[in-house]
Amino acid sequence: MNWEVLLDQVGELCQRGEYERAIEVANQALDVAGESGGDDAVIACKLNLAYQFQEIEAYQNAYELYEQCLDWYEAVDENEITQGWGEVYNNFGLIAKCLEKYTDAEEAYQVAEIAFKQIFGEMSAEYAGVIHNMGCLFLSMENYEKSELYLKHALKIREMVLDEDDYDIAVTIDVLNDVYYQTQELDGCEAYYLRSIAIKEKCCDENDLELATTRNNLAELYMSLGQYDNAKEILENVVLIQKTDNQMDAVALYNLAHIYLMLERNNDAIGLYIDVLRILGKEGDGYDLRKMITLKQLAYSYSKIENYDAAESCFEQAMALSEVCIEENCYEYMLLLKEYSEFWGTRGDDARAELLLIRGLDACQKFYDEGAQERGEIFEWLGEFYFKLQRYQKAMIYYNSAIKNHETGGDVESIDVARLYLAAGDTLRYMDEDDKGEKFILDAIKLFEKNVDDPDGYAAALNNIGSLYSERGEHGKAVKVLEEAVEIIEAQKEVRRDVLRGCLEFLHDSYEQLGEYGKAIAVSQRLELWDKED
Repeated sequence: MNWEVLLDQVGELCQRGEYERAIEVANQALDVAGESGGDDAVIACKLNLAYQFQEIEAYQNAYELYEQCLDWYEAVDENEITQGWGEVYNNFGLIAKCLEKYTDAEEAYQVAEIAFKQIFGEMSAEYAGVIHNMGCLFLSMENYEKSELYLKHALKIREMVLDEDDYDIAVTIDVLNDVYYQTQELDGCEAYYLRSIAIKEKCCDENDLELATTRNNLAELYMSLGQYDNAKEILENVVLIQKTDNQMDAVALYNLAHIYLMLERNNDAIGLYIDVLRILGKEGDGYDLRKMITLKQLAYSYSKIENYDAAESCFEQAMALSEVCIEENCYEYMLLLKEYSEFWGTRGDDARAELLLIRGLDACQKFYDEGAQERGEIFEWLGEFYFKLQRYQKAMIYYNSAIKNHETGGDVESIDVARLYLAAGDTLRYMDEDDKGEKFILDAIKLFEKNVDDPDGYAAALNNIGSLYSERGEHGKAVKVLEEAVEIIEAQKEVRRDVLRGCLEFLHDSYEQLGEYGKAIAVSQRLELWDKED
């Protein structure tokens, strides 16, 4: 049979979604072309077969075939690239990106970009498509600046050459929002998501998976901004509309359960987490990590209603899954161990709690290099654990390890380092080493002054140094920093009343010691006002 006839059959099979059978026939066509068709026929069959592998996400097979075809094409030394070969380079870029062969992907996209610019011009949907793909590639490479540049360019072209409600515009908007979400530049994300949803509502069925995904992403944005009522309304609608027991249903249910936990609707959250596990159970073993994370959240939910037996059972089920998940995502394994440790800590089994954190440390040191953020976190968790147990020397060992890890990773001025300095300073004060503690706290204050993103931490550091000055009898210095701490705390939407009370009490004592009784009385009155509000 003629190879071209076989490729026609491949096309018919693809239209019916029979890709496995299509691959069999495409291989037959390749064999026939190899025997009698010549190089052009062989390349045509290989390209067809590569596309079939791409459709079933057999990316390595597709990559190898595309690579063979491009090697042949480049050896022919054509003077000008055609539209067909431009599309091949574009497809090869997509495949290479999926395989994280980013250099190959970028080089392929660059060829496609030049080709489409020459053939279609810059103001074309085809050229915008490859520019969009470049933006997606740089997002995968975590080069957010370049990703934003390419995606904005693609969006501008698509808005000019396509209808205002064209689906491709929504696709670029969604990826651009992914960039902003990664860089935490969230100001314009809501408007973008709403626009994407409006386009998809016109292009798609109401229960379309991509539409549900964008609605869920908007809900997650609201969650990150603390707008839980807005998130809840969207997610409840997604769950009501979908009812398909697919992955997006599971994601929406999971996020909605999280909101219910925030709203203290613990039993509702438990019911939703159980639904998530039911859906994931239908999906098979490929979702073990999601099952582990959901079981961890379910365990936490049971703990909140003091059903400790059910919580322990869920934690143990999650631990059983963790052995197969650790290589896929060691950090989630560490989080599971941390929460299970806290579970035993609240129940008074400190030995078991300690053992779980040590397991987390062992896993972290196996999977993450020195200087990695994850190493710093596990050291900090252990420091906090031993501090609560009043084992201050051991706490200092881990706080110092966390600080050293940040230094190894090149991070010496972040908020995380400031918080570690503050924790180390507090610990040293409990060890009656006030001079060393003072140095750490002052270093923390310097970093908090540079990083304005944590006013609560800054106020806590000022309170701690103010209390130290007050205890030393340096009341003038104490008043100065404590007044600043009070000002920062009272300016926040959610006031840390425990920290505020401590500041005002030390401030009152310092004013009394300075003989400024009027100011001391005024501070007492402020304390009484806060007590009435409580």
